Amino acid sequence: MVSQATRPLSARPAPTPAFFKRAGEGFAPTELALSPWSAKALSGAAVGALLAVLIDEAVDHAQLHVARLTIDILGEVPLQRLTGRVNHIRPGRRQDILAAELLIDDRVVARATALRLRAAASPVAMPRSAFPAPEQVAQQPFKVDRPLLRATRARPIRGGLHEPGPGTMWVAFDVQVVGGVPLSPLARATILGDFGSGVGSALHRSHWNFANVDITLHLLRCPEGEWVLVDSATESAGTGYALTRCLFADCHGIYGRGFQTLFVTPATPWASEPPPRAAPTGANQLHKPGGGTS
Repeated sequence: MVSQATRPLSARPAPTPAFFKRAGEGFAPTELALSPWSAKALSGAAVGALLAVLIDEAVDHAQLHVARLTIDILGEVPLQRLTGRVNHIRPGRRQDILAAELLIDDRVVARATALRLRAAASPVAMPRSAFPAPEQVAQQPFKVDRPLLRATRARPIRGGLHEPGPGTMWVAFDVQVVGGVPLSPLARATILGDFGSGVGSALHRSHWNFANVDITLHLLRCPEGEWVLVDSATESAGTGYALTRCLFADCHGIYGRGFQTLFVTPATPWASEPPPRAAPTGANQLHKPGGGTS
């Protein structure tokens, strides 16, 4: 008989990594929220997802669905504690508009506007999704080592992250926005909305930065399930900025479209791609960073 003292302890599952931890009335960023473009800033995915959480916490989506979500990133958002607030711009039973803001001290650093419309039965007018299901596509590790990518599973159909040209990819995010709070459908859609410019980039990351200054989502419904797809391409007239257009789908079909406006500048050392890492054994398995700050 094995004594209590020598009985092996069951391994505790690693905590799901989160972009933020609650800090009083605010939110403290973790390493997971780090921007791919700057070592001193938050990513668009983290900023947009936190704004989505503020909207989720402020209203009930049962009767009114988010039909459009516009996120403006008002400059580089520093790695500092954030607070949030939500205001009803136009309350209504058939249509309402909310504005959510993130602040550092008294300065607004990002803003989201959500247009919500009443949900009711109506005819379906939707083309069939032509994309293979995620289980029909091989899972592959990312070639770029970034905190968020370590917590993201990818099944690319065409192209690849930051490879110039249109791209199509299934992804599953093993993250939370705020520690201890499961990822909501709206937050999942918002994180995916930030992936478009990387999946369908027009420029090579080793030569150019193309950080987005906004995210716009037009949602026919919110995504269902963990696997979501982005099909994206980027265009530019050589004017110092570019536009990424996206189509979004889940295992049930297309659920929306989106856009990103990109600020194009010559590459910086932080944003340049490092040499590809050798794929470890079991590379198709998710690598979760240890601890609760990744």
